[in-house]
Amino acid sequence: MVRFAVIGAGMWGKVHVKSIREEGRGRVEWICDAAEPAMKAAQEEFAIPHAATDFREALAAGDVDAVIVAAPPVAHVEIAMAALRAGKHLLVEKPLALTEADAARLVEEAARHPDLVALEGSARFTRIRPKFHFIHDLIASGQLGEVYHIHFQELKRASYVDYNPRAAAWAKSRSSAGGGALFDWAPYDLAFHLGLLDDRPELVSAMTLQKTNLRHDDLNANYEVEQHAAALMKFDTGLTCYYERGGGVHLEASSESRIYGTHGGLRFSYMPWDSYEIERFYEDASLKPAKQTLQVPKTGRFDNENTTLIAHFIDCLEGKLPPATPLPLAFKHLKIALRLLA
Repeated sequence: MVRFAVIGAGMWGKVHVKSIREEGRGRVEWICDAAEPAMKAAQEEFAIPHAATDFREALAAGDVDAVIVAAPPVAHVEIAMAALRAGKHLLVEKPLALTEADAARLVEEAARHPDLVALEGSARFTRIRPKFHFIHDLIASGQLGEVYHIHFQELKRASYVDYNPRAAAWAKSRSSAGGGALFDWAPYDLAFHLGLLDDRPELVSAMTLQKTNLRHDDLNANYEVEQHAAALMKFDTGLTCYYERGGGVHLEASSESRIYGTHGGLRFSYMPWDSYEIERFYEDASLKPAKQTLQVPKTGRFDNENTTLIAHFIDCLEGKLPPATPLPLAFKHLKIALRLLA
């Protein structure tokens, strides 16, 4: 039974506590949050044995094997580095850090502890999902030929604090959150789409757009981070990618990915809650344009994507699998996101 300390008693911290219980191979021994009311409320709600406002109390305890960092992004590096130095396995939420320098320090610290598992949370929607493996294998089979362009877009009318109003105090702040719609989702979007090409492409250049203060109600006032962002990226392999994310935008666009190859193309939504159908475009035997709808098999023990993440983390702890999103890989994606926001 893996003994967990969950650092952060907000929305994501509670999600992790619930997922650990559903997964069944772990238990939460500690819940920590700098805000005492949130910490006490979570401890009472989930009957967690120990709680503290200082996460170091949990790290010093002898009843913790692994730490989940679910605090606001500004605190990720400090807590994660302390956990590694205390000899604890680590699952750190995305984004890994707010700056390239801080992320580099964390990656270097993790490298000093090769006996510890260090996983970043973007795997939940990407590298451990059946859609990712199905599409990756389809591309690797050569059916699309050379993949030369990727197009991804998702725009929402709701802002990224509308669904979690309690986070508004920090999620709108650049110093606390690091960024908005793009920075929040780029770890997922890049992990999925670049992973389809085994992360070979290296970013060369990008043309970017950022816009904020698109909503004018009290909850969404004083946004410091981007609500709408777009980029046209060029990579060293010749690949180009159009990438667009927005929340609180005055338009809607469902999540859609398009993969363009010299012998075929794909259209799909990579989100686990969307359709598992993949549209394949190609030339048939008579060289006429053709279209096929493919169905991705739903596999795995759990429907909930975060419980699947916890199961993957525990599988890594048991030596069954390597981490799907190790810290160096998450660092690569973070550097791209930071460049797009520069």
